[in-house]
Amino acid sequence: MASDFISSIIDKFGESIVVGDATKVEVISTGSLSLDVSTGIGGLPRGRFTEISGPEGSGKTTLALTMAKNVTLGGGRVLYIDAEIMLSYDAIESMLGFKFDRELFILIQPETGEQAFMIMEDAIAAGGFELIVVDTVAALEPSEEKKKEFDKSTVAEISRMLPKFFRRNGSDVKDANIAVVFLNQVRDKIGGYSHGYSSPGGHALKHHASMIISLTKGTTMKVGDNPIGILTKFVIKKNKLSTPFRSYFVPIIFGIGIDYYSDAVEFCSMLGVIKKKGSYYKFEEATLGQGKLQAGDFLKSNPAVLDKIVKEVYNALSKTPITIDEDTLEEEEGEDNA
Repeated sequence: MASDFISSIIDKFGESIVVGDATKVEVISTGSLSLDVSTGIGGLPRGRFTEISGPEGSGKTTLALTMAKNVTLGGGRVLYIDAEIMLSYDAIESMLGFKFDRELFILIQPETGEQAFMIMEDAIAAGGFELIVVDTVAALEPSEEKKKEFDKSTVAEISRMLPKFFRRNGSDVKDANIAVVFLNQVRDKIGGYSHGYSSPGGHALKHHASMIISLTKGTTMKVGDNPIGILTKFVIKKNKLSTPFRSYFVPIIFGIGIDYYSDAVEFCSMLGVIKKKGSYYKFEEATLGQGKLQAGDFLKSNPAVLDKIVKEVYNALSKTPITIDEDTLEEEEGEDNA
């Protein structure tokens, strides 16, 4: 009998080892409605690993900091590992126009990759964190690299550390219900007959990540001749929790971060949930406003209407055909020497 087998397993190893029907993955909002909805679960999963990769200026750090902002606003704790040694509290607060609670947002700048992994393990074991971010995998420096002469090779040291980290901490991340997000850079593929890009860290990160999101810098947004932000394209290249290969754009405003309400108006209009008549946006019988800015302000002031729109968006997206953008799938996964 299956029930007898399950009972014996629970007696030996505890109830947490058996997955029940009621198990539901909790999420952290990315700060973008289009990205949250496109994941199929409302954001990035807790208790799992996620990779966000892209070239310079594509919005990786802004997206991660927006998630950190959402967590701290809800009273949750964030560990942010700045392996690139590029950030400070003042710089972050200037980027987002938001003052972080430094008891909830802990910024670490490790000297080596080993330090970064040990700090993450300590945070996972200690509990109390909702989000851990590594910015970026490519910047993690092995201690061997610091010891050797500059011209000596230290091939694939981080690629060997990552599998060990995942094996040691996968179940603990699940039990602690922490979202662990690895930001990653991209590199030109060298050799072979095909062009494209790969990301550092080897195969382990790609295999262990429940979700992989690729970012690409899009057009610059302007008011008159003045740049005010960028449109960043995302493609969900791997999704073990819902449908993969959904793609759209996220508006990032300089000094503010992700423009949630402008994003919501544009995305919902694309799906036909919000109707546009001339320059006016409408939802059901309500007029949201003239132009994207007024419509976004209306949604910000009327959260009940926004909640209703979001429910409609999930229904609409489930009926929308998924188009794979071939340009974003050129890169082949290969072992990296980082």
